[in-house]
Amino acid sequence: STPTALSRIVTPLAKGSRYYYRLYTENIAGRSTGFATSDEESISVPNPPTISADITSELEITLTWAAPTDTGLGEGVAPQRALTGYVLEVTQEDTPAPASPTFSVLYANFSEAPGATTRVLAGLVKGKTYFARVRASNDAGTG
Repeated sequence: STPTALSRIVTPLAKGSRYYYRLYTENIAGRSTGFATSDEESISVPNPPTISADITSELEITLTWAAPTDTGLGEGVAPQRALTGYVLEVTQEDTPAPASPTFSVLYANFSEAPGATTRVLAGLVKGKTYFARVRASNDAGTG
């Protein structure tokens, strides 16, 4: 780094690996002993969870989802360690509905705890089509 640099991007980093950093200063007299140590775990936004819907009555559905296979810390890392929660979004369309909804106008929006796996949607309107998506969140963001 140049003497005026205040930041440095270090790449590539492997997800789920722990990295240790130590900051030194250096001038013609030599190098400092080091200060501002930090350890960080490399993390990215999680993959989307899988979601399914069961019709429980004429105007009610139960949405169920499973944690993503990649929680942002790498394949197979326990979801309870990596995830901070889920964002569940539901949009309502007139029937016949488009093949791919935009989710630009939401019928419902829920923040779910990391251990949540279901949500019942009741009071739905007859003649409407509903689309739902669930996205997992961690310290890097929502995927």
